[in-house]
Amino acid sequence: MDINIGLSAKPLISFEKPQEHLTIVPNLGDLSKRTGFNIFLDAVLSYDSLSNILSSQLNNKRIDLTSSKYIIIKDCGLYGVDNENLIIKVSFEGSEKGVFYLTGKPAYDAATKIIELKELDFDIKSKNALLKTAAWLFSKHIINELKKYSRFDLSSYVSLAITSVNEQLNKQWIKGIQGSGQLNEMKIVNFYPLREHLIIRSNCSGILSIKVDIAEFSF
Repeated sequence: MDINIGLSAKPLISFEKPQEHLTIVPNLGDLSKRTGFNIFLDAVLSYDSLSNILSSQLNNKRIDLTSSKYIIIKDCGLYGVDNENLIIKVSFEGSEKGVFYLTGKPAYDAATKIIELKELDFDIKSKNALLKTAAWLFSKHIINELKKYSRFDLSSYVSLAITSVNEQLNKQWIKGIQGSGQLNEMKIVNFYPLREHLIIRSNCSGILSIKVDIAEFSF
């Protein structure tokens, strides 16, 4: 069994030798019998796969902005920037040709199992560039259209994850040690849009028993 222990400390600079204070380990909880497990599970999603889904939905989509001005979306990319927001890169053609960026905060609806981007808007650099070169592109109509497609249904991901975990629980882990259990519930609790990938954190609960027939240890 691997056990991870987290410690926190506050550094203190002193010109006097500190006195030693010996204390007993605090009681962290009762020893009553409990059943089942409740753990947090992190899944790593590739931005490439999410970008492909977004691009397939928006490829060659035409958005009319005025009676004579329009754009045709050619490609989309989804990126993280190590904060709470995701960035959508949009390459377009039409009355003008170029690239602009939108930012949005991922939000999850537990009832529908859909993740979507809230507070979607042009990033600061795109705003400044569009206002100087093509102000007509700075349009809420573009944002409203892209909002319709910046939604991802995670129901299949949750079902696949539960199936995969249950397969891992019910198998012989090593010779002589057999696992038997079931993941009963999986709730998505948070998102972390890191630069390289999107982390989806879920809370999982279920039951697990381990049967040991032979245990070979070497030290």
